[in-house]
Amino acid sequence: MTETKQFTRFEKSQVINTAKVLKGFFAKKESLQKKIDELKKEMLAVDEQQKRWEAPIMDLLGGHRLEEVVEYKKELQPSGKYATKISLRYPETVLPPVAAEPECPTHEFGDDFDEDRNADVDEDMPGEFTEVPAEHEPEQDSAGFSTEDGLQEGEPAELAEKIAEDDPFFVG
Repeated sequence: MTETKQFTRFEKSQVINTAKVLKGFFAKKESLQKKIDELKKEMLAVDEQQKRWEAPIMDLLGGHRLEEVVEYKKELQPSGKYATKISLRYPETVLPPVAAEPECPTHEFGDDFDEDRNADVDEDMPGEFTEVPAEHEPEQDSAGFSTEDGLQEGEPAELAEKIAEDDPFFVG
């Protein structure tokens, strides 16, 4: 169900004045969104054309794009004009180097790669190690209720909440 709200004169005035101020922002936002949509379409068209020209070269470059491999530099000519020089970023290998993964030492089963290391025994703590159960299950009465919450057998949980609210000394 939707409620209808009755605005006061003051509230109506606030809404209308704010709308007047924001009118220009809404128009600007709409025109920018149109420009963004046009630029996205143009970007997709340029990218498609680039992929068509670049496809045979990408096979040669092992899937790398020209933008990753080629570098454009502007050089000043003796005539005073600038010329663009195209060079490979990786002239030795043509392809960008792959980051070398650090080698992990491999150990065969039974290798003792740290001979002077003892078993993981905590020698600082005296006494014996006892294993703690992974999950504590609360005790239950015959009706299946937990006995840890202080209720008697068969006593409903609502009663315990009422007791907790009424008794300032109740610890639960």
